[in-house]
Amino acid sequence: EVDSTEIPIATVLERILSKKGSDIRIDALAIRRNKETDSISITGIAPSRDALVSFSKRLQGEPSFTNVNLPVGSLTRSKDVPFSISIDSKI
Repeated sequence: EVDSTEIPIATVLERILSKKGSDIRIDALAIRRNKETDSISITGIAPSRDALVSFSKRLQGEPSFTNVNLPVGSLTRSKDVPFSISIDSKI
């Protein structure tokens, strides 16, 4: 049975993709749902540190995302930056 307050997965994906921009490549996206929050993991490649930080900040600006974590280790390269971002989202 689906809880009527649960945000559809398509909506979650739309919110992420609308923040991505054309320069960020997403290779994998995983969503784990439980009663309190959605846990979202995004991995991919950014062309630069600045592009990755901008993407992370745009995700942080999404009201339904309660926590956006971009590990500092993702910022060690200056270009073709592999990344993994984790997000908590309220249902």
